[in-house]
Amino acid sequence: MKATPQIFISYAREDYEAVEQLYNRLQYAGFKPWIDKKDILPGEKWESSIEKAIRDSDFVLICISNKSVGKRGFLQREIKEALDLWREKLEDDIYLIPVRLEDCKIPEFLSQFQWLNLYNDNEWILLLKAIHEGLKRLGIQSEVLSTSGGIRVISERLLESNDSLPKYSIDVEFPKIEGLEARTSKEINVIIEGDILKKVHRLKGNVYCLNNPVKEDDWLSKIPSELSATYEISLLTDNLISFKINYYEFTGGAHGMPWSVSFNYQLRPVASIELFNIFRRDLTLHPLDIISQLCIAELKRQAKGDDYDYEDERWIREGAAPKPENFEVFNITKSSLVFTFIPYQVGCYAWGTRLVEIPFGAIKDYLDKNSPIGSLL
Repeated sequence: MKATPQIFISYAREDYEAVEQLYNRLQYAGFKPWIDKKDILPGEKWESSIEKAIRDSDFVLICISNKSVGKRGFLQREIKEALDLWREKLEDDIYLIPVRLEDCKIPEFLSQFQWLNLYNDNEWILLLKAIHEGLKRLGIQSEVLSTSGGIRVISERLLESNDSLPKYSIDVEFPKIEGLEARTSKEINVIIEGDILKKVHRLKGNVYCLNNPVKEDDWLSKIPSELSATYEISLLTDNLISFKINYYEFTGGAHGMPWSVSFNYQLRPVASIELFNIFRRDLTLHPLDIISQLCIAELKRQAKGDDYDYEDERWIREGAAPKPENFEVFNITKSSLVFTFIPYQVGCYAWGTRLVEIPFGAIKDYLDKNSPIGSLL
């Protein structure tokens, strides 16, 4: 059994930049994505390597765009092989997931599968939920999210809805920690559940707000409010855990709003890991100045690659300025820090959530080797 679920990504070469962002995001979430440009070594036979990767993968994502629809070549062969493998699986297995990179037609031979629109930021949550559910149906989720020391992460789910006015739906998936000393597990789980319930109660408070009475003839009040969430774990060891809960909330208006909350903990003894505490205390530069410079440079690179008009860099400069509130959402991987910037923070809503990875190697001279993450350096 593989230690980490593998996810094969099939795509057209013209879509590589968008697919690379998907690859990175899946990797930050603790999975093992696979694409040819990154995972075939020099000297390997690319055709047999791709075929083996498809067979070895737990999921196959078929990335579709206006450029790829109807395109002949190896993409079609990858899809055909994935379909052949899908036919060998159980009826309710989640294995092949069509992913639309932009508004485009779904090929008829994929139309039997529920697809997702990755260009809508909230559908990243749907992708993670599909992967979590697929692992659960395979019976491997608890084995994947565990350590040699017996620490496990299991999924909990909160479902609630109201079909009468005012309408709302809540579907929140969140992690629960097991395998630690009872008090330690309880402390962390209370914090997680408290954060979840606070947001659930806020949504219901907005829905039932006495200042906005429901009117039977008001069509807008008949549109359900929504709160959905799922999580991604970027690091799990016997002494460290880093994860992020991704939320999406809709309470009316032109669109909903996605945002994230990150949690970083030392487990023995339990203590939160703050960004400042992993940097040396004798630095002449403030840690936020270091992080800000690196994030701004990477965000500008992403904007240029996406051909995105970011208004003379104003949004990026302000949203990634060296202020504590700009860097509240960060996660730890085995080799890097990953910062999350929600829509409207460093760009317009359409530019979506942006992630910036800073490898430990790029900031090794600034990090404290005696901090909780010292074992990773």
